[in-house]
Amino acid sequence: MPAAAPNPTYTHRHHAFAKERTYELKDDALVWREEGNWVEQRMAYADISEVRLAYRPSRAQTDRYMATIVSRTSGAVQLTNTSFQSFGSFTSDNAGYAGFLRALHQRLAEAGSTATFRKGSSMLGYAVNMAMTIGILIALIAATVYLLANGSFGIVAVKLIVVAVFLPTLYRFMLRSRPGRYDPRELPAAALPA
Repeated sequence: MPAAAPNPTYTHRHHAFAKERTYELKDDALVWREEGNWVEQRMAYADISEVRLAYRPSRAQTDRYMATIVSRTSGAVQLTNTSFQSFGSFTSDNAGYAGFLRALHQRLAEAGSTATFRKGSSMLGYAVNMAMTIGILIALIAATVYLLANGSFGIVAVKLIVVAVFLPTLYRFMLRSRPGRYDPRELPAAALPA
């Protein structure tokens, strides 16, 4: 008789002040242990009320994705595809992160979960990001008009080059942050690293 496949696991460390955490998918629950403390904490699949997959870049982690798993009884846990190594240095485990989340969603679907599956930012967060983006673009247009009116063509050229460099990143962020719901059997590609 063949040996049973091991339970899927995923290990990462959020930041400098957090300990490394190993997550494991058991038959009935998501469990985790922190480095140096082998007391197991658990979140039963039946207690999971929400899973949110989001693209959450930062200055130090420009390609960071985050999964927030919320329990009705034991709070929430967050997993990212990046792991802290040293100040300003993070490593990525895109394949491990995406594989673990696919396995988690499969377990939740098989358990008949009633959880809500969301992607992107919250509606309020997305609206604030959109308002800030529009405000920045209006300010840049106003500054460009002012500088052109005063004959500062060199400064305008530099500003336009800087804006052109950052526009693809901004576009990607807004596209991947768009709020929505998804089916646990069909994870949205934009909410997971490639």
